[in-house]
Amino acid sequence: MPELQRMIPVVRTGRPRYAGSIMTTTPIALSLAYLPIPDEIAALARQTLLDGYGHQLHVERNQAPCRSCLRISKEPEDLILLSYQPLPDTNPYAEIGPIFIHAHECAPYRSCEFPADFLERELVVRAYNLDARIADAVVTAPGHAAGASAAFLADDRIAEVHVRHRSYTCFAFKVVRA
Repeated sequence: MPELQRMIPVVRTGRPRYAGSIMTTTPIALSLAYLPIPDEIAALARQTLLDGYGHQLHVERNQAPCRSCLRISKEPEDLILLSYQPLPDTNPYAEIGPIFIHAHECAPYRSCEFPADFLERELVVRAYNLDARIADAVVTAPGHAAGASAAFLADDRIAEVHVRHRSYTCFAFKVVRA
């Protein structure tokens, strides 16, 4: 993947932190990968209308972000709501939550660029350490989640970052070093 050049926000406020409010920037070169849910989880949910937790699923018309193609519906589309656990089940931080995917097969997101449909949203960015525990988190202003993700991942003690919706805090996608 090509190397990404990012301006990294450094937040200097107490909790709750809000990236984009009081910040300075420092240039950093870091290759990142933006990961949707695994293809096999989406495929199994579409084929069986069951998720990995035995929940009976159904197709519904809705407007929501698909966690496979990482595109946000502009109009109501056929979607499936399922339960998903983005972390391994090794500690209490391995929460299970609701996510949407397209009911029809869609092309899984494969890019080294931050997903465009999420750029103009306020997002929660959570950093997880090597033990899959929350190390830090920040609420980002529109356009700052990519920089906050890169800033967290510049620290070798951080294994992955989860991008989540601000209001419901539902999982959107992972960010890892490429």
